[in-house]
Amino acid sequence: DYFYHSVCGNSSQTYNYILNYYNARFGVNSAYEMEASAVMEGIAASGNSLWHNGLNRNFNSTDLLMVNAIVDLSPLRNDIMDGEDLELGCSSLSSWGDATQDDPILQGALIHTRMLDWAPHPALIANPVLIVHFPAEVDEQAWASFTYPGLLGALSAINLQKKAAFLNMGNSHGGTNYTGMTPVLLAIRQALEKQDYNGDGQHNRQDLQEVLEDNTF
Repeated sequence: DYFYHSVCGNSSQTYNYILNYYNARFGVNSAYEMEASAVMEGIAASGNSLWHNGLNRNFNSTDLLMVNAIVDLSPLRNDIMDGEDLELGCSSLSSWGDATQDDPILQGALIHTRMLDWAPHPALIANPVLIVHFPAEVDEQAWASFTYPGLLGALSAINLQKKAAFLNMGNSHGGTNYTGMTPVLLAIRQALEKQDYNGDGQHNRQDLQEVLEDNTF
């Protein structure tokens, strides 16, 4: 309802152009491919239809992974839509000192508030979710994602070791390498769910930095 109608202007031609661009230039970890396939199987098993009238076919795991690259694909989309920019991003509020002094737990300490005001679309407003992951993999840890249905990556998330990451849409840079790219939301997720991404014996913000350095965006 959101991606097809608002992002692609209710156009199968625009959707397929973006999808072809994604297929040619992006790649994801095989674990996320398996998860996306499992999501599709779960939808089908629940009795819901995967058929999309606008695309005249079933929605599949590649579609789901492409939607997870919405942040990365937004400049392409804006060019296609002739300058009609897609407004993306959520607001954050930090409070401390006098603002939290009366709270018996915080007692003046810092608290970070995240608002999922991505866009005023009915499908988004009606469906914010909190997803808590308990990975079975021995090298991963539990983490929670404040998100929308369908986003496998980390838009606003925190892990068991109290490390958090929130996407910032305001820090944009150009580049020349447009192949072998990774959706940034999935990269942020990888940094948060891994016990020790860089293998230095601890989990800290350096893990997130090295995930970003190791991938192309």
